[in-house]
Amino acid sequence: AIASQSVTPTEDTMKQTRQLLDYLATQEEAFLTYNASDKKLAVHSDASYLSVPKARSQAGGHSFLSSDTTVPGNNGAVLNIA
Repeated sequence: AIASQSVTPTEDTMKQTRQLLDYLATQEEAFLTYNASDKKLAVHSDASYLSVPKARSQAGGHSFLSSDTTVPGNNGAVLNIA
């Protein structure tokens, strides 16, 4: 990493720094666009207690965006916790 090498810079560190600065100078500005949709945040979760000997309680979940239906279809994970 460039930051950890900045105390004792070398030619390679300078080359990496110039490459980063050149990249940042030539990139277009990023724009975020928000559009209304019918998507809802859906969550499937579960928990267990003493499912294996000497274990503590465990919980997990899968959060994803989906249509507003009784059985939501998976549209890609937003957050997974295991």
